[in-house]
Amino acid sequence: MDKEDLRRAMQEAQDMQLDLVQAQSDLAHTEVLGQSHNAKVKVSMTAEGNFQSVKVDPTLLAEGLAAVETNMLEALKDASKKATELTKAKLAEISKTIDL
Repeated sequence: MDKEDLRRAMQEAQDMQLDLVQAQSDLAHTEVLGQSHNAKVKVSMTAEGNFQSVKVDPTLLAEGLAAVETNMLEALKDASKKATELTKAKLAEISKTIDL
């Protein structure tokens, strides 16, 4: 590897580091919405994993504690799954630029 190849590799590494920092920032500011199967519980979080809000349809409360817990878990799992998928897609974009 000559000096020019080394310089080019170092520049690519720096560019990738900047891309990763930008992706992390983007994910921290991207809102993901999850909901239960019947949409009676909705959860908002950043794609980075910070939960922002939870909304519960008041009619769900009449269905009992078990229904509320089930719907909460479904909404949390849905939001988390969407955040993970978004993160994977963002990282896949970056890896394409460096042919990984």
